[in-house]
Amino acid sequence: MQEQKQGIAVRLYDNDKYGTTYGKGIWHRALFNGSMDVDGASAAYLTDFLNVNDWGELIKTPLQVEIVNNILNDEQPPTKHQVFSWLQRYNRSTKMKGYVDGFVRYDMSNGEMLVYIKDDIDGYEETWRLNARPCRKGTTNSPSILATNKELQKTW
Repeated sequence: MQEQKQGIAVRLYDNDKYGTTYGKGIWHRALFNGSMDVDGASAAYLTDFLNVNDWGELIKTPLQVEIVNNILNDEQPPTKHQVFSWLQRYNRSTKMKGYVDGFVRYDMSNGEMLVYIKDDIDGYEETWRLNARPCRKGTTNSPSILATNKELQKTW
């Protein structure tokens, strides 16, 4: 881990499809969907927050196996209030998506968020500990939850 230099903004949205089906016996299991913007990154990151068991079923790489093993064998194992997400790198100009090494853990009981990203394309590896806060209901595009370590520009 290196010193935190990059700003990050994490926006979570309630998943309106949560608990519904999209095929025979196939359920939408993500409680939140979200996006992350990192200063200096050439792409955004997309998230789908699941309980620890559903999240663990989506392992695709050896690093993800290591991450899940470390979390499950930690001194403080996951609680029912924690949700987890793998990360997809989303290039806005090409509309291409692909998994990137890293994960996010969000504790709904106290707002603590842990973000780890290892992006070989942009050449950085960083960890952030953030405090997430609920957002006021406003426009249809406002997030439900926001976590950031930087000042956000007003868009109105």
